[in-house]
Amino acid sequence: MKSRTIYLVSFILLLAGSIAFLSYAENPFLNSGKDREIIIQGSRTSPPFEFLNKEEKPAGFDVELVTAALKAAGYENYIILLDDYRTSLRNVVKGDADILLGAEEKADKSDSLLYSIPTCTMNCNYITYQKSDIKCLADFRDKEIMVEKGSWAEHYLETMGIRENIYYIRTISEGINMLHKGMHDILMANGLTAHYIITKQNISGMEVRPLNVPPTQYVFATGLKGKELLNNINAGLRKIMADGTYDKIYGKWFFYDSEKKYMKTIFKIVLLAILMAAALSIFIFMLRKNVAKATRKLNYFRQELELAMRAGDIVAWTYDTNNKHLKRIHEFSSFSSGSGIPFSEDLTHFLPNDREKVRKAIDDISAGLKDSAYLQFGYRNQDGSISYIETNMQSLKNTSGIPYRIVGTEKDITEDREMQKKLEQYYTKVQFINKANDLTLMQYNPQKHEIQILSNEYENMSVIYTKKNYLQMVDPADMEIADIFFRNMDNSTSQTVNAEFRMKTSHNDMACYLYDIYQWYAFHTTAYEFDENGKITDYLGIKRNNNKWRILNENLIKLKNKADSANKLKSTFLANMSHEIRNPLNAIVGFSDLMCGDVSENEKEQYVSIINTNNEMLLQLINDVIDLSKIESGSYELDYTSFNLRKFMEELTISLQINKPPKVSIFCECPFDIEIYADRLRITQIITNFVHNAGKFTKSGSIKIYYRIENDEILIAVKDTGIGIEPENQKKIFDRFEKLNHSIQGSGLGLSICKGLVKLMNGTIGVESSPGKGSTFWFRIPYKKKE
Repeated sequence: MKSRTIYLVSFILLLAGSIAFLSYAENPFLNSGKDREIIIQGSRTSPPFEFLNKEEKPAGFDVELVTAALKAAGYENYIILLDDYRTSLRNVVKGDADILLGAEEKADKSDSLLYSIPTCTMNCNYITYQKSDIKCLADFRDKEIMVEKGSWAEHYLETMGIRENIYYIRTISEGINMLHKGMHDILMANGLTAHYIITKQNISGMEVRPLNVPPTQYVFATGLKGKELLNNINAGLRKIMADGTYDKIYGKWFFYDSEKKYMKTIFKIVLLAILMAAALSIFIFMLRKNVAKATRKLNYFRQELELAMRAGDIVAWTYDTNNKHLKRIHEFSSFSSGSGIPFSEDLTHFLPNDREKVRKAIDDISAGLKDSAYLQFGYRNQDGSISYIETNMQSLKNTSGIPYRIVGTEKDITEDREMQKKLEQYYTKVQFINKANDLTLMQYNPQKHEIQILSNEYENMSVIYTKKNYLQMVDPADMEIADIFFRNMDNSTSQTVNAEFRMKTSHNDMACYLYDIYQWYAFHTTAYEFDENGKITDYLGIKRNNNKWRILNENLIKLKNKADSANKLKSTFLANMSHEIRNPLNAIVGFSDLMCGDVSENEKEQYVSIINTNNEMLLQLINDVIDLSKIESGSYELDYTSFNLRKFMEELTISLQINKPPKVSIFCECPFDIEIYADRLRITQIITNFVHNAGKFTKSGSIKIYYRIENDEILIAVKDTGIGIEPENQKKIFDRFEKLNHSIQGSGLGLSICKGLVKLMNGTIGVESSPGKGSTFWFRIPYKKKE
């Protein structure tokens, strides 16, 4: 008995030892040091990872994750202290704390830290305004960027060479609020934190955008002496990842209210299904009830459709995409060619110019490239006459979305085309008469007090003015006359009403007319329509520009005075013009005569090339003379628009590079964006002239186009590395017909035109040059924005 007791006790002790050993083997966390208090530190301002909640207690994804990992590792004695991140990092490195939460391997990589397995993978993002044009890293230049000191974002920007305009922030929340207030342009941060803060604070107008950067890993970290602790934490992390604890914690902080939303979604689906079932039952009942009624209506509508097609001379047709046969269902028109015939046979009746477009339309719809088409084509009838057809076609598809039939209608529009042609001819004649006599056809309604412009070369058709708006264009000195004119029509006191007064003009129909000035107009109106009581409801009339007769005498006097001064310039001008015209004209005439003789093909090509070159010279000379005459006569108009000078310069530079000299580079120096209000076309003309002149005298090197702001003025300049200009020639280079090198092609009018254009824009023009060191042609115009 005693022996049995000893054996039993020994067996129990052996069994307890085995269980203890197996437990230790299964749970490697049973080791020394677990009774010691573990100090955990992290950031108090990094939601949703670590932060202090409303009760000033640690909360967040990392806090719950490290708690679960320690519990799985067998640790129960620990304390979590949240401070600023840099302080927490220092304490762990020094050994004053055991675990660091939310460490970034990219930013915190240090020989003084040991890292756990990744706890979270995050994409690298940046936050900016929703309407911002920042799309990639290249757009970061010249932008104000906010980063946390020592974060992955700071290291990344340094790696990419971006060191300017960097602003350090204490927390991402601070950065988002600064961005929301319009401070700075970009905030670099991880997307999960940014989304969390924006959602929780209900901030609008912000957008989290991705960077083309590998994701960063968030980990737990310990000091170098915490290797055993780190191994236990890693084992705890693996355990909670395997049993689903990790997924629950992750879903809580990064998929807000997912279960609640899921249940709501299921409830909505079930409720919708019940409602759909009830609706389906009602629908089936109503459908059965209305089938007979619909059948009767279908027959009725079919009869109506057939009657309408007969009345409208419309043919319905179908095309089978499989056998490619065309069948006309209702053949009431003269152009019908039978039913159920191959489409290729019917196509022979189409006019040759229309066959391809009809075939292409049928093939495209048959292949599913388009669903419908509208065409007009000519069709030759059996009697040889030609009809013009209008057709609309639409595809019918099977359940797989493949067209199996095309249905369409045809209508004979031959008479409509003839009528349209006659109307267009009539309208052209009316327009010609109006243009020849400077007339505007108009209609006035006394009840609505509306003036409708019916026909005018310079104004849009059917423009409608109220009397009040129309009178605003009348010269105040003639307002009484205009008021009486309209009052007589309003009172219907006369069958005809005439008047003459001055109005503003908005078109430039004569060289002496300027925009928005008063001109003399004669109005002649007559009663056009009457109501049932015989009262006039509409007046039809014409408006004729009499300004040229009014100002004729004034112009004659001005012209006489101008003639006296112009007579002195005439001789000089004619001498220069005759010389400039004679050179290309002599070449054109001379080589044209040579081509009439016995010359080889190579010589003919050379002569043609010379003639074309001189044609271009002669045409350019004439255009320059016309531009110069407009500028000097004061009839040159500027068209001011608002545009981005930097974008404009870059586009213009690209176009100028096409015809640049082979060894010369043309580039633009655009240091900053600026929106200006100026005449875009005239600035293009001036810069193009500067660049072309620079190209003539620059055999190698570069031509630079640049701009800057100087004392409320915009300076635009073209700098070359050419031969330069002697000081004595710089003073006269902007004169007419001034050419410093007569061997270079050109009329000598380009710079004179540029000078005139700059003067029209209230600017100044000049040149800075040294012989052998190149030249800089510049002009300044006032810097102003559109009001």
